[in-house]
Amino acid sequence: MKLGRLVLSLDRAALSLLVCLALIVGPIAAPAESDFVGRWVGMLTDSGNSASVGFEFKASDDGLQALFFSDDMDFPPTPTGKATIQERTIKSLLFTGTLSPDGKTLQGTMDFKGFGMELKLPLSLTRVAGEPPSAGIAPEVGRTARETWSFSTGAPVYAAPLVAGDSVYVGSDDACFYALNAKSGELRWKFKTAGPVRSLPAVASDSVYFASDDGFLYALDPRTGELRWKFDTKGALVPHSVLGPGDEKWDYLQSSPVVSDGTVFIGSSNSNLYAIDGATGTEKWHYTSGDTIRSSPAVYRDTVYFGSWDHNVYAVSAKSGEEKWRFDTKGIVQASPVISPSGLLLIGSRYPYVFALDSETGKEKWRFNYLGSWVESSAAIAGGTAYIGSSDFVHMFAVDLENGRRKWGFKTSGYAWSSPAVADGLVYIGNACVSKRHKETAADFYAVEAKTGREMWRFRTGRTADQFIQGVISSPAVDSGFVYFGSLDGKVYAIPVATN
Repeated sequence: MKLGRLVLSLDRAALSLLVCLALIVGPIAAPAESDFVGRWVGMLTDSGNSASVGFEFKASDDGLQALFFSDDMDFPPTPTGKATIQERTIKSLLFTGTLSPDGKTLQGTMDFKGFGMELKLPLSLTRVAGEPPSAGIAPEVGRTARETWSFSTGAPVYAAPLVAGDSVYVGSDDACFYALNAKSGELRWKFKTAGPVRSLPAVASDSVYFASDDGFLYALDPRTGELRWKFDTKGALVPHSVLGPGDEKWDYLQSSPVVSDGTVFIGSSNSNLYAIDGATGTEKWHYTSGDTIRSSPAVYRDTVYFGSWDHNVYAVSAKSGEEKWRFDTKGIVQASPVISPSGLLLIGSRYPYVFALDSETGKEKWRFNYLGSWVESSAAIAGGTAYIGSSDFVHMFAVDLENGRRKWGFKTSGYAWSSPAVADGLVYIGNACVSKRHKETAADFYAVEAKTGREMWRFRTGRTADQFIQGVISSPAVDSGFVYFGSLDGKVYAIPVATN
């Protein structure tokens, strides 16, 4: 009871002191709109990755306007709509924060709803003076490479080439599949389909397999191009959307065949994963997911892994197609699974993370945040490191397989949708550029030192008038001292890896 009276006495004394201070200092004024006007920057950090981001708030006749910018992500100041103020808190489409008493910081969260994602991350911003940085600090420039040969098809080449023996096999949007001499680029034969060919081919059992947007999986004689069989995946029922300014799907990939123990596995836009006899072209089984499958399957031990537009990564029995597990990434999965020697499955999503899963159980080991950027690129693994490109983040990252932390980031010139290739201490990757966002002088293909992320050389492909997107989406193949890739200028290139 005595303790209660003491507390009450102290509370009354404190209240009296506050009243006296209020009489002397006066009421604390709420911040004015002008207290928020200006540029604010901070470091966005989550799950092994970080990026410098900023917001600018400008006064206008229509109220306070918010702009987002990020040098790391190559975003110039971009309007995001109106900002509102309530007492000491400012709220905009991407950021909500409270002003500190000294007016120097905003403490709050970045909301990725504006990027189409249910994700919020803590973000502290500090007021800065001066102009925002120009969009992008160019990476260290290496040498400019020259091709040994190039081969012209009749349309953009999205497909990745495959080198087998002394031949390069590659498809094109001209609906043809080509066999080229790997040393000279001379045409050996071509096979005509009824749709664009964007899949990576597979060679096994004396056949070369590939898919076309006409919905068929083809098996050809690799020496002559003679048709052995074709299998209808029903994929033509869901054709690719047009890749242009109004395209919101960005649906440009095609599932590629993978061969294991005489069985060909491939996904289809009709939501099915098929298991097909490699010798006869007859179906063994199929598994139906919840949406389009553009992801290419991977086979590890007795299990087939793949991603779907229904947001899931699946593991099914290679013998029966029976589901073993599924993992919800919360975003469309375009990328393809890659499995490390230790059994760690890596796959990216549009959520936007790269997920590392236990291939046996599907349990998450770690995730790496691309901070608002889709992950369309599939990983390349070498020496305990995963190398993966990004979309809006315009980087290729080297990620530690043990803990999912960033080792280095290499800034590309555009969307690094291409999946990297690693060979002899170098990482190769292409990128695609949109003229409204990326630099007109952007490079399209890079060779980067695997340990450091230092640029060794770069290459620029041709440009096609009035084409919405330019550059390289094709994933490279490295063989016998050359790196091969397709380009949206309609060519297949061969470049010596030791470029002077």
